[in-house]
Amino acid sequence: MKVLTVLGICICLALQTVVAQDTTPYVDSLLKALPTVHDTVKIKIYRELTGEYGGTNLNKAVEYGEKALTLTRKYNLKIMEANMLDMLGSVYAHQGGYTQGLEYKLKALEIYRKLGNKKGIAQLNNNVGVLHFRNQNYQQALISYEIALKMVKELGDEASESTYLLNIGEVYQKLNLWDKAIEYELASLKISEKIGIGDNRAYALGILGQVYKAQGKYDQAIKYQERAIDIFHRLQDFTAEAEYLIRIAETYLAQRNFLNALNFAQKGLKTATESQSIEWQKEAYHVLSDIFAVRGDSTTAYRYHKKYAILKDSILNESMVKQLAKLQSLYKLSEQ
Repeated sequence: MKVLTVLGICICLALQTVVAQDTTPYVDSLLKALPTVHDTVKIKIYRELTGEYGGTNLNKAVEYGEKALTLTRKYNLKIMEANMLDMLGSVYAHQGGYTQGLEYKLKALEIYRKLGNKKGIAQLNNNVGVLHFRNQNYQQALISYEIALKMVKELGDEASESTYLLNIGEVYQKLNLWDKAIEYELASLKISEKIGIGDNRAYALGILGQVYKAQGKYDQAIKYQERAIDIFHRLQDFTAEAEYLIRIAETYLAQRNFLNALNFAQKGLKTATESQSIEWQKEAYHVLSDIFAVRGDSTTAYRYHKKYAILKDSILNESMVKQLAKLQSLYKLSEQ
């Protein structure tokens, strides 16, 4: 069946403006291996290719993910099928396909339920919760996270427990339920420190900093944010480091400590630029604009606001391109 012909042509024309991604040597090696390996190995290669293309080329990610999914069903490999459904759900969600992403993840969850695989059920509930959270559906996220947390407690899986406590605390932060947010982040932090999960420690500290900032407890917020920044720097997670450099700049600005606010905002911008994080470059320009506006320097404030607006438009345009890519992939499938 062939439908959406005019739409398909428009999409193809729009996508011609996008610079094509070159394949990496790793992708090339995977593609060269495909014709010579058994189907069960092909599943693993297709999975790798789905991951490699997931953030840059929806068509390719979907193509290889669906091929892997077909083979898992051919050989009745239920765990691998659930894994691919979860992965494809993330691909669609990453490109803005919330509904389709959720559909794939719920199918994966149903497989784990039928298998009675508690670890898988917990992981998928958490992943579904993340999807809800990113789409600001906080109550649904909380339900999924709490199911996941209950199961990993039964399994004695402390590493996952730390993560799910962290996620629940972040939901409560978004809901402005400060005491609950602090309770869960401290519980996550305690486990992370006990078993040595650095990134969970850093995120818990950072979220606690955000909660204390929202409560007007600026000195306490800065203390936690500084600890988060230090851990992220040692872990070489420079995107997260950029985020919390900017968060601490916002806290200093709320204190009207302009010197420190400016210092951390500039550090955040530098780190975000070096880590190629457009999102946090944008936020750094936003904070810098606010700093100079509050200080009464409207010329400099406007200059930074223009840079913020340009990056904001760039991110919106990139999102539009990804949506067009998704539509094109659906158009191609409809021709088959």
